Amino acid sequence: MSPSVLRTFFPVALDELMPFDGRLASAIRVASVCALTTMLFMVYGIPLVAIGCYLVIFVMKPNISGSMLMAIGIIVLASLIIWLMLWAVQMTIDRPVLRMAMLAFFSFLFLYLGVASKVGEAGSILALVMAFVISMIGQIPLGEIATRAVLYAWLMAVVPMGVLLAFTLTFAPSPGKILRNNLAQRMQRIAEQLDLEANPAAWLAPLRQGNADIAITMLFVKVFAVLPRAEIARLQQTVNASYMVAAAAQVAQRNGIQTAAHPALAAYCRALSEAIQNGQPFPAPPAQLQSPLPAEAQALEPLQQHLLCFPAQPVLAFHEQVVQPKEGFLNPDVKTNRLYSQYALKATFCAIACYVVYTALQWQDIHTALITCYVVALSTTGETVHKLSLRILGCLIGASFGLLSIFFVIPYIHSIGALMLLVFAVTLVAGWVASGSERSAYAGVQIGLAFLLTVLQGFGPEVTLDAAMDRIAGILLGNCMMYIVFTRVWPVSAGQAAAEQLNALAAKFKLLLDQPVATAQTSNDLQRLLPKLQAVRDQLMMNDYEPLSMRRSDEDMAAMQQAADQLENLYLQTAFATQGSISESKKQGAAQLSHQLAILAQPSS
Repeated sequence: MSPSVLRTFFPVALDELMPFDGRLASAIRVASVCALTTMLFMVYGIPLVAIGCYLVIFVMKPNISGSMLMAIGIIVLASLIIWLMLWAVQMTIDRPVLRMAMLAFFSFLFLYLGVASKVGEAGSILALVMAFVISMIGQIPLGEIATRAVLYAWLMAVVPMGVLLAFTLTFAPSPGKILRNNLAQRMQRIAEQLDLEANPAAWLAPLRQGNADIAITMLFVKVFAVLPRAEIARLQQTVNASYMVAAAAQVAQRNGIQTAAHPALAAYCRALSEAIQNGQPFPAPPAQLQSPLPAEAQALEPLQQHLLCFPAQPVLAFHEQVVQPKEGFLNPDVKTNRLYSQYALKATFCAIACYVVYTALQWQDIHTALITCYVVALSTTGETVHKLSLRILGCLIGASFGLLSIFFVIPYIHSIGALMLLVFAVTLVAGWVASGSERSAYAGVQIGLAFLLTVLQGFGPEVTLDAAMDRIAGILLGNCMMYIVFTRVWPVSAGQAAAEQLNALAAKFKLLLDQPVATAQTSNDLQRLLPKLQAVRDQLMMNDYEPLSMRRSDEDMAAMQQAADQLENLYLQTAFATQGSISESKKQGAAQLSHQLAILAQPSS
């Protein structure tokens, strides 16, 4: 790990732990669901309570709608694959070689789908459940008992997700209210920006995030008809239009445009914000916005035209929308991208190697090594080592909480209520950390998992240290195995991956400049590409976590960071320009940037 990472660790850690709107509520939801899950597991004798609570911490995010959709997905998928697990038990109960082959097959399949399809993070969870159940078959010699164990594994996944759904639907804010609040806040901040009350950089972060979170909430609202149909239609229109208004306001402020039309635009944004917040129809735009702007305000025409998209029957946006092809279940590059299969093979190999080690040693209590392989693996070496670091740090903190509880708290626990309070207190801390950004969130997940694995082993609190030390040893074994494999076998440099992504985005931008449509860019393009540029910036941060032999030079990193900023500026500056108004200098600048990025994307010798 780079010394620069160590030097900035404490400032970054302090910044990551700072409160923000909704963070405490999210942590309380995590802690409450974990406490209720613990109670149900203990009362009804469902094994593996620690894994059940881990699923809660992993799935429950600040985005409530996304958490509920993932919980529903896990319940459905777990209910489907239960038949696969039952078949696997019958096939492999007395056949160790076949059991190993089946573990490898299902592990590879679900890990591959997790990175190469819309399955996403649920793929790793399904791979973990399947691999863990198959690995336990050898410990259960009788077929009927093994079948019952598979059903318990199904309950291990379904019960926590059911509690999550019930608690969230009962106590959390309605997704419809959240959607209204988010969109209303966006329009309010646009008004502040038009009034020059906000820093030009204040809207960069929301623009770079795109509409992903809002789109997930919108999907939940539409699927479950949380709001009236007419309002859903208005809000669906608002998601895209408000993003483009925010982008247009950002461009105007970057270019120092300030005209007499600004107050009228800001006032209408505030009126829209109030209507969205209260669930009312959008107000008609004032007459001065419907008529052509004066000559000195022509630069604001994109912003004006996108604001005109808000009435119930809007005119077309400032540019014609290009119909985007529908995305399939699998990623477009699934046939050509070997990284997907290499990733799945590496993670599967690590899991099987750990399984072989603790089976050969007859040391079943370090089975957390196998779990580690599924929850740590990421596509690039830098990301994986970053997650390994968070896992080790979280493991040490969570295990410390567990050991302190064993010594000073558990001897005084004599009821399920007291145990629930202990679980609530520690998972509240874990949930607080887990609700942060990707730079630190996984440490919170690991704090909760290490604590629960240390304290909860059977159907009550654990009072010995042997199990705690075995769980920690398993986590460290899994981490070591993952580090060795992911840095030595088909290593994927984070810096190299970022350079290739930038090169692809620059090529996409050149294509947009040359396309024969009314504008150089559609709103759909802008909403997809700016978040992708932010993902590249996040990828660049992982360079310092890689071994020196894989790390890109500081000069390359600075050049890529600058290229990302330049490309973002070009996207914004040309997003609202007609085809004929794009200057040759911008086209030349895009061509030069593409050439520079093509050189950076070439694999280093």
